[in-house]
Amino acid sequence: MPRDKKGAKGFTLIEIIATLAVIAIVAAVIVTRATPTEGPKVIAAAEALKGQIRYAQMRAMNITPLSTAPTGCSASFGITATSLPPVLFKDCNPATTVYLPAEDSGTSAAVFGGMSLTVDNPKPTDMGTIITFDKFGSPCVDVLCNKPADANITLKLTHTASGMSRLITITKNTGFVP
Repeated sequence: MPRDKKGAKGFTLIEIIATLAVIAIVAAVIVTRATPTEGPKVIAAAEALKGQIRYAQMRAMNITPLSTAPTGCSASFGITATSLPPVLFKDCNPATTVYLPAEDSGTSAAVFGGMSLTVDNPKPTDMGTIITFDKFGSPCVDVLCNKPADANITLKLTHTASGMSRLITITKNTGFVP
């Protein structure tokens, strides 16, 4: 028996697909606007800082201090993060700065914009946020690197506007940065 299509009601497949596509686009816009961007920014800045700490450690293990370094200097390289972006220094002298990789291109300043860095452990002294490494890659708590760290060094990187933060740990004795 033939069907009469005169009174048929419903949606065509094209109408359903078009409606689902519009809903998907609207949902994607809402999700991207509602997702905070500070989380990935803090993670990226923390990973950049870890890389820079590892770079300072690698340089300290591969190069001995120059004869012009202060007497008693056991660290050829260190990093200071009293202000961000961090600064690499050599020969136990925070005033003798060296460019970190990609720092001269301005990307380092963009990564650390809106961030602050504090030392949670050990509590900062008058030398501020300075980390030096001896020739074996072990972290020290003095600028001449004559006093090895007796505990893990913990840095706290914080996004100042949102308060989101990441902890960065430098393991005592080995200098491992997970």
